[in-house]
Formats: sequence, structure tokens, C-alpha cells
Amino acid sequence: MQDKVKIGYRTYVIKEDGIADKSENWGDIIHKTGEIHIEESLSLQHKQEILLHEIIHGIGAICMNDELIEKQISSLAYAFAMVIRDNPQMFMDIIKGLK
Repeated sequence: MQDKVKIGYRTYVIKEDGIADKSENWGDIIHKTGEIHIEESLSLQHKQEILLHEIIHGIGAICMNDELIEKQISSLAYAFAMVIRDNPQMFMDIIKGLK
């Protein structure tokens, strides 16, 4: 798994640890410290889905003043993960086009 992600003006450090396990969440984004925590015991696929979830939280905080509710974020993250998984070449093409 990658160790950093840039969301808007901020770079977040991604940490796989047990911090998320101390709550009911599998991941957490902490804007104050610039960290995203992902539960280390999850499968790689689940970690990536949780990372997308936390990235959407970050996008919402920067672009939407945190107006998305948790259910919307979860739905967007899992739907986006399915689209990426089912259309990997399309996303490679998008990445090339954005450079």
C-alpha cells in the first residue's frame, strides 16, 4: 500500500496500524495531523476500499465543507472501488491524460 496521498493542498501520511481498531471504524483521517490510519489486520482489497473512503472524507473536507454524510461517503467509496477494479485500463488512460 502507498505511504502518502495528496488531497488538494495537503499531503496525508498513510499508516497501517491498530489505531482504527480502537474504535468501530476501520479507518480514520485526521486533518489536524495530516494522517490517514487504516486497520492493519484487513485484507489488501479492504484496505484499499477503506483508503478510498478516507480520501473521499478528505475531498469533502477541502471542497465541500464536510457536507457529505457517512452513508454517502461509504457508498461513493465502494462504488468507486468497483468501477476502478472493473475498468483498470480506463483509469490508466485517465492518469496518462491528466499528466
